[in-house]
Amino acid sequence: MDGRDLLVQTDLDPSLESDPENLNSNLMTDEFDLPMIFRFGMSYSKKLKNGFGTVLAIDAIHPSDNTESINIGTEFNYNNIGFIRFGYRNLFKRDLEQKLSIGCGIALNYRNIKYHIDYSYTDFEILGSPQKITITFVLR
Repeated sequence: MDGRDLLVQTDLDPSLESDPENLNSNLMTDEFDLPMIFRFGMSYSKKLKNGFGTVLAIDAIHPSDNTESINIGTEFNYNNIGFIRFGYRNLFKRDLEQKLSIGCGIALNYRNIKYHIDYSYTDFEILGSPQKITITFVLR
């Protein structure tokens, strides 16, 4: 690896007053492969009776620097206005901390602006259980 930030100035022995100070030194770095992720996923949506619908999504992840894992989730909706979602992230991953996520949301239209208000809860084990509220505006 190479770069302009690898040239530094050093003092070989700061306890000595007679040695040269601010000597130019080059830092040496080792080569390493860049991390890459191969991801494959698919989803399936189905309209149910009386305005209800569902979406199922799954994707498999093969990173070059970690263990393989799977994300899976589903969403139920009513007339594309009310939503309930849940899913698992990083299934089968070593040292997993994030587990089940659940959430809900609503979508509203007002004066050519679409509003989404979403809430989610995620179990992060030692990091606790963060709760998130997201407000999105879609301008047309």
